[in-house]
Amino acid sequence: MGKKAKWILYPVLATAGVAATATPFVVLSVKKSNGSKITPVEKESEKEKINNLSVSFPNLSPASYYKFIKFDDNNTLYLENNIVSAIVKDVLSKLSDYEKDIEFDYEFINPGKLELHFKLNLNQAPEYKSYKLEIFKDSNYSKLIVH
Repeated sequence: MGKKAKWILYPVLATAGVAATATPFVVLSVKKSNGSKITPVEKESEKEKINNLSVSFPNLSPASYYKFIKFDDNNTLYLENNIVSAIVKDVLSKLSDYEKDIEFDYEFINPGKLELHFKLNLNQAPEYKSYKLEIFKDSNYSKLIVH
């Protein structure tokens, strides 16, 4: 190897060696500083998503509750009391992620009419849903209507 080649080769190899040694330290340092900046932003955005989450309560199918329509001694239609537990179980199963945050109340307006009220305490503004079930009797048959 000539004197001129050594004069060029040694500085190039020294520069490459320093760069190869310093690069991992620089990359790790940049990752550490960027990692701490990204993580809190992601956590904040998840909190915002939870606070802005809107839940749609399920629709009830009247056909699922026909078995709770009974006749009394006077041949008058009425809703059995255990229809409440069936409806609550139905709603909670469809909102299973929020079960611990749901409150409910119910009232039999008359033997053939029931109102259920649900409250979901998910964010600052709770969400409400009311279901009204009523036995409607027309000339041919009786049916259950859910409002």
